[in-house]
Amino acid sequence: MPGASLCTLLLGFLLAQDPPSTLQRGLDNTEPAVRRAAAQEIAALGDGVDDWLEDEFGRGAPLRQRSLLLAAALLGSERSLELVDRAARRGRRPDSRRAWSLMLYGYAHPEAGLNARDDWRRATTDFEHCCLLVGLIGAPHPVDMAGLREQAGRRPGERVAALLNALEAVQGGQPTWSGESAVEVSGQILCSLLAGSERVPADRLTAFPGKMSEDWRLAALRDPGRSGDSLRGTPLGGNNAVVAFVLHELEPSLRQKAFDFLRDRLREPPAAAWLWGSAGDLSLDLGAAGTAASLTGEAAGLLRLAITAPDSAIAAAVRRLPLARKVLEQEGRNEDRRWAAALILALAGASEDHAWFKQELELAPPAWRQRLQPVWLLASGSLDQASVRQAWLSRWSRALGAGRIGFLDQEAPRWMAMILINGTIAAEERVELDGIPEGMAGAPDHPITDELYADMAEFLFSATYRWNLD
Repeated sequence: MPGASLCTLLLGFLLAQDPPSTLQRGLDNTEPAVRRAAAQEIAALGDGVDDWLEDEFGRGAPLRQRSLLLAAALLGSERSLELVDRAARRGRRPDSRRAWSLMLYGYAHPEAGLNARDDWRRATTDFEHCCLLVGLIGAPHPVDMAGLREQAGRRPGERVAALLNALEAVQGGQPTWSGESAVEVSGQILCSLLAGSERVPADRLTAFPGKMSEDWRLAALRDPGRSGDSLRGTPLGGNNAVVAFVLHELEPSLRQKAFDFLRDRLREPPAAAWLWGSAGDLSLDLGAAGTAASLTGEAAGLLRLAITAPDSAIAAAVRRLPLARKVLEQEGRNEDRRWAAALILALAGASEDHAWFKQELELAPPAWRQRLQPVWLLASGSLDQASVRQAWLSRWSRALGAGRIGFLDQEAPRWMAMILINGTIAAEERVELDGIPEGMAGAPDHPITDELYADMAEFLFSATYRWNLD
């Protein structure tokens, strides 16, 4: 039908769009954070930018090309992912654009890691294999772990070996951490915080005095275990804030007492979210409401508790309704507390709070409305599909930095950035990489001044990248 064809053509024309000029200029900005933000906003425009991305593909300086590839990966359409796939194809020699593309391909492409032989051969160097593996660790689907190990060979380099083990751990396996390097031991320590992972033997925890991040070591301490009484003499500032994870170390009968002791002492972020999130994961009694200052940590615990024991979480949220309502009335400028309070209202599900949600969704700024919309679905009882509800609870709890996953969301990117960009100018410019432990030096393929490393660091340390732990 000519009329239908004309309508289809017109609809395609109307949907197609070029990003605003301000976003396009952002792709060339000298600041990595601005480039990353511009790429995210372009991806948020939806499938209508596919034509524009294809037209721009390969154009401009390396900064712009990497930004375009990030936008294509985050857009996630069939056409945009084809661009990432094309950029990640094998070449004859090391190439900074391919290294970047391999990381994005592993992270965003639904077929990444399924054909281990072909994907492994996309990379030409140890560094490029690391880029691929870093991406795959964040991929939301199973990969061919056995095939990847076969392609890596019996004696991969220490960086590849460590990342392969981390990938297997994230995929739910139990890798054998036999390597003796600082890179591999530190990877084992971090991965021991994953649910179901084996404890790190005491001799491994102390294998690199002065060469290991002390908070990683303390967070993973399990063997020999501490007692509840030992907490009373433990300083709780600085690195010792990771004492929050002692809850997983103690015998079940001692956990509640330890939590009750620590809840009034670990009040500052991120330790409060680690503690309360761990308490929720262990289905402990979260007790009465605290203060407005502790509300963000308490919300982190409630969300984790709602995953394992929803009825207990609802009861605990109801006890916090007066405080949450007060925060929403008085904390107009503190968005973190308002967000925590809104989540508590949603978990409690009290009908008298529906009016507040409706008013916010009608009158609040667009960004806040968009953030609040799925929370309103929880509050109104519309998230009735268990898997969808669990996914949102997990996402919100991670955004609050809850429990061991919150700690890993903070520290795992540091570990991977150490592996990929240590020894570069970009590493010196990131506060997250101050005081890199000895023995974590990478071997970059390209000059240490290459802006590739700054873009890698920005991607890893942004909220965009996460290990696949949901």
